[in-house]
Amino acid sequence: MEENQLKQLEESKIYVNETRKWMKLFGIIMIIGIACLVVMAISFMSGGSALANTLSGNLPEINGITAVSGVIYLIFAGIMAFPTIYIFRAVKAAKAAVESNDNAQMVEFLKNTKSYWKFMGIYTIVMLVFALIIVLFTIIAAIAIG
Repeated sequence: MEENQLKQLEESKIYVNETRKWMKLFGIIMIIGIACLVVMAISFMSGGSALANTLSGNLPEINGITAVSGVIYLIFAGIMAFPTIYIFRAVKAAKAAVESNDNAQMVEFLKNTKSYWKFMGIYTIVMLVFALIIVLFTIIAAIAIG
């Protein structure tokens, strides 16, 4: 019985370690994505005034649109920071769990992995509802315009 448990433990460690590597890669990709969102936000907010000044008539509406777009990008960057934090906490705990056979670290790995997937599930549902609302408003606007 105990030999079977040791085999399962070793096999589990292999899977956790492999998962850790993929999670780390995905976390790095998420950091790059967040950085791109921040750069785009800054570009929108600073580039909007330059674009408005370049256009004839100095359209103040462009400043407002680009500023709002920049703020939206910053909000999305902030939102995406949370699952990235969960990923890196899980990666750190997984490494410690595998290297030192620490059950507390294994629980921490599983807790952060669960938190990541819970966050992403809620985020996905919210985005799907948001997309559905946009589609409905677009249909209503198309009907109203004729």
